[in-house]
Amino acid sequence: MKKKYIWVCLVLVFFLSACAPKKAGDIETKIFNLESDFKENYQLWVDMKADGSIQYKEYVTDLKSVATKFNTIGDKAKLSSYKKLLSEEDQTIYETYRLLSKDIKNMATAIHKKNYEEADKIYQGILDTEENLKE
Repeated sequence: MKKKYIWVCLVLVFFLSACAPKKAGDIETKIFNLESDFKENYQLWVDMKADGSIQYKEYVTDLKSVATKFNTIGDKAKLSSYKKLLSEEDQTIYETYRLLSKDIKNMATAIHKKNYEEADKIYQGILDTEENLKE
């Protein structure tokens, strides 16, 4: 009887803790972290474009890292817990860069293979997409 009572209490405690509402601070922190991660990654992307380092084979790993982070951030932004707290504009930005992450990876692969013509074509497409996003 005593063992059954302990199990019932444990199950009840786990159930109540799982059903407890999330703290507003936790959600705000998640959004803040998402925005901070995006800004940090975007700044790295902008710096690489500005100083021309994306054209060098040595930066292929950095390009792939930027692409992976954009994809991860975009995937997080699609989750309902984030989506309901993000503005439509923010959702559009995160989704656009999530989609661009594949192009950035493809560009990095083209640079690695020394296929600079293909890399330039992909890069121009990325720039066009970014320009359309700004409008």
